[in-house]
Parts: sequence; structure tokens; C-alpha cells
Amino acid sequence: MAIHDLFFKQMKRLRGEVPDVYQYTEMTQGLRVQVVHIWRDLFFNGEFAEAVFRYVRDALCREYRVFSLGRQQQYASAEVEEWFLSCKTVDDSLTVVQFVFQTMSQLLRIGAHYDDEVVMRQVTLEAALEELNQRFQEDGFGYLLENYQVIRCDSQLLHTEAVKPALIVLGESRFHNANEEFRGAYEHYRHCRFAEALVDACKAFESVMKVICKGRNWTFDKAKATASPLIALLIKNELIPVFLENHLTGLRMTLEAGVPTVRNKLGGHGAGAETIEIPRHFVAYALHLTASNIVMLAEADKALPR
Repeated sequence: MAIHDLFFKQMKRLRGEVPDVYQYTEMTQGLRVQVVHIWRDLFFNGEFAEAVFRYVRDALCREYRVFSLGRQQQYASAEVEEWFLSCKTVDDSLTVVQFVFQTMSQLLRIGAHYDDEVVMRQVTLEAALEELNQRFQEDGFGYLLENYQVIRCDSQLLHTEAVKPALIVLGESRFHNANEEFRGAYEHYRHCRFAEALVDACKAFESVMKVICKGRNWTFDKAKATASPLIALLIKNELIPVFLENHLTGLRMTLEAGVPTVRNKLGGHGAGAETIEIPRHFVAYALHLTASNIVMLAEADKALPR
């Protein structure tokens, strides 16, 4: 359903009552209600809706080690909705949101025998996800659901211009391992495991370069294929054009001294006797740098004749 800019929203903006920064500690009750409305728009009746929510209910019961999610309900959808509306933590709330949408997507792919009369969709899954993310943003809730992965969003501009394009690039089958590593980095970041986030970000960056080199039969020593020699190999083979070498010296230094060095200095070695405190903003910088470089390399690979 479309998001309407109603009068009460306009007045809130005029009074300065809308959030201008993201918060990450609470999914408000109002936002939860809006999420339930989105689910009901998708499958508001029929056999398919119960198939989705029955699977979600049973899986959540197993994973949370309970026999039921609360009061026994006639419909699984009502039981999942009631439990979601009463979740105590952001992690639990996001778990339900992510899992419901993942299940919907999976069952739609494998359940092609469900006809329109059974599914009874009012909106497409893509439109529902778009509204979900808009509702999150409108409420100042600092997360997004991209490709069914929960992503912490520190800057809407950076997410739109760097992270989202990287996720699209990594959706190609050849980048499967890099995709897993990149998503793992953001999952670590969301849970404040900053050292692990840096390590996985660098793995994703290196994996993309390895895929490009392998696809073009550019040989490299697998045992020593870290960021610096891989970057040098890409420049040697003019993935980054020779005529821009001077201009791109700064880029090469950024690639070599950015993501890899952040990882090596802060995340890739033992902490010793002292605990290494890695600032969140530093990790966010490294992740956004990784995303931008992944997109640049993939675009350069497409542009270079084979």
C-alpha cells in the first residue's frame, strides 16, 4: 500500500517532532503495527498465508526452545503477529521480520502451484519490502531489509550509494563466497563484533579480486593472494587503465591502505594483554569503503574487453 503524507505527519515535521538521526535500541509499537499491516497486505487470507505463518511459528518455537509463541490461536498468523507485537528486544523483533519475509520468498519460489485465488496478494513482495524499509526510515529505526538480510544503516546516503549497489553486484553467482563474507561483515557489525566485521570485509574485498582474476585466467599465488598483490595484478593487466595510472595512484593507495590496513592494524592480529577498542565509526568507514571498491572493481571488469 502507498505511504500517505497525511496532515498529522506534516504537522509533526513542522514542529520538529520527526527523528533526524537513526536509533537502534527500540522497534516502536507503532512500527510493529505497520509491519503487521504489510504482512496482511501480502497475504490477507487463504491457504498460502497459513502455510507461511505455520512454518514461521513452528521454526521459531524450535529455535527459541518453546512449545508455543504464546496463547494458542486458531490461526498461525495470529499467533506469530501477537508474539511479534510483544517482542522485548530489537534482535527478536528483527528476527521475526526477516524470517517472515524470507519464508514468503522461499515458499513463493517453490510453491508455484499456488494460484492467485489461493495466494490472494494485494501487493508484490518487492513492493512490501520497499514499504517496510520506508516505514523503518520514517520511524528513525536504523535498519533495513536488503535481499532478506538485516543491514544496520548509519547513513541513508551511504547505504543507497555504496552498500546497496554492492549487494546487487555480489548477487551474481560467481561472487557467492564474497557475498557471504560481505553479509557476514554487516552481521558482525550489527552485533558490535567489530574485529570480526573488519576481517570479513577484507575477505569479501579479496574474494572479488580473486574471482575477477580467475575469470580472466590471470595467475596468482593462492597462498599469498592478499589485497596488495591482487591489486597490483589488476593494475598490471589494465583492469584499471594504464592511461589513468597517475590519477589512480591515490586510489591504489586507498585500496591498499584502506580496508586491508584497517583490518591488519585493528582486527587481524592478536590483542595481546590489552583489549583493542575499535570505534564503530572506523568500522563503518571500512565497510563503506569495501562496498564502494567492490562496485568499482565489478564495473571495471565489465568494461574491460576479454
